[in-house]
Amino acid sequence: MFVYQALGDCYMQLNEQENAKTYYLKAFDISKAIPNFNLSAVITDSLSKVFYDQGNYKQAFEYSFSHRKYVDTLDQLQAKHDVALLDVQKENRKREKDLQDQEKERLRRIDAQYLSMFFVVASLFLIMILIGMFPVSKLVIRIFTFIAFICLFELIVLIAEHTVHDITHGEPLYIWIFKIVLIAVLVPVQHYMEHGLLNFLTSRKLVHMRSKISIKKLWLTNKKPVPQHGTGIEEDTAVL
Repeated sequence: MFVYQALGDCYMQLNEQENAKTYYLKAFDISKAIPNFNLSAVITDSLSKVFYDQGNYKQAFEYSFSHRKYVDTLDQLQAKHDVALLDVQKENRKREKDLQDQEKERLRRIDAQYLSMFFVVASLFLIMILIGMFPVSKLVIRIFTFIAFICLFELIVLIAEHTVHDITHGEPLYIWIFKIVLIAVLVPVQHYMEHGLLNFLTSRKLVHMRSKISIKKLWLTNKKPVPQHGTGIEEDTAVL
């Protein structure tokens, strides 16, 4: 098909319209059989020029009219293609928006989980301090201290690992080395802080403070004396 068209173009440049017409007609028959509207539009335009040059104005007009129909068909197909492309782009934008919304929801859920973990850790330390204000056994204080520091340092490891994962793009070797260094630092720090807090919660100063702000003493101090109504009644009766 393209060979016939190329031969026709060559004969047109040589002003051999009859040979050009022969090869253009062969190329046109093949383009209609495929069909190939773009090539048919080009060939009918060439045939219109050939017949015009030969003085066959009727055939020239017919092929010119065919050329116009093929151009209109191509415009319609292009318009449908543009509409389909717009639909695809619209669908892609919708999908991207859905993905962005899902990512925002995931990040919001992650932030909420981190906030919950911070709240849990803070609550554990607050409960631990409050427990120290009451006469409880050293074992109970030790258990709460251990749990509180485990939750705190595991949260630190979680945040640090997430950050390192983003920096190293998830390469396990670097994450492994970082966790070794981090745990090597956190373990003695945890032991030191846990030991210091345990000593504070069981110290004499806190015991002395606990005795001063005893709930029982505060309740007895703030308790109002009950009025002696019976005595007043007896005095009144005695006067009568």
